Amino acid sequence: MIPFLKTRLVLGAFALSPLALVALPVPAAAQQSDAAYQDLFNAIDEGVDHEVALDSTMKVVRREYAAIPVIAQVDQMSPGLIDEIVKEMRPIFRDYQARVRDKYRPQMVGLFARNLTTSEAQDIAAFYRSELGRRILGGVSRNYSPDATLENVQELDGQSEDEVRDNVASDIGNATQATISELSQDDLVAMGRLAMEKPALLKLGQINPQMIALRAQMEQEQPTPDEAAQIEAVIQAVFKRRLGE
Repeated sequence: MIPFLKTRLVLGAFALSPLALVALPVPAAAQQSDAAYQDLFNAIDEGVDHEVALDSTMKVVRREYAAIPVIAQVDQMSPGLIDEIVKEMRPIFRDYQARVRDKYRPQMVGLFARNLTTSEAQDIAAFYRSELGRRILGGVSRNYSPDATLENVQELDGQSEDEVRDNVASDIGNATQATISELSQDDLVAMGRLAMEKPALLKLGQINPQMIALRAQMEQEQPTPDEAAQIEAVIQAVFKRRLGE
């Protein structure tokens, strides 16, 4: 019987795409936001390179599989087995990302509506559609890697909410700092000038604790039965092709 790795290991951290930074459950009445908040969501979504973020996640997932003795041993017997499993799981991860993104869109828009005026939402959307804003979103996509989250996901049930939140915050912080380090001095000056001219840009930072708290909740979200079945089917199929019955 081929061991089925915990689906939470391979899917849990994938809810943590860069776009998921801005979600918070809100009452249904608060979700009736106008076009400015929907447009802000779209501006962020357009700037996030989901395939690049997926690349980063799959690298960490591969590393976690290689750290499991049984899987590592079989990979030594049949070199490339882990790579094949991860490659065939990629479409499942992509669909999972889209599902989570769609699920949390109303909450994200609601969060904007609760914390931003229409004018502020428009200012932030304009920034994220600017050349500098696009580079920042692209940098976060490229630099994001769920190292702390995935490394601790197997012990998730024994962790406190604070510990889970700290792991999530660590991964987000690392991506943010790496992106900032890539900016030129001129970029930083431009950002400072924009923050003075458009104070709304600073308001997203004020709601960061709420974002982190939700990200911790998303990390623990269970996959659907169909997603779990697809993962198991991939593992079973690769083992069968490689090792036979």
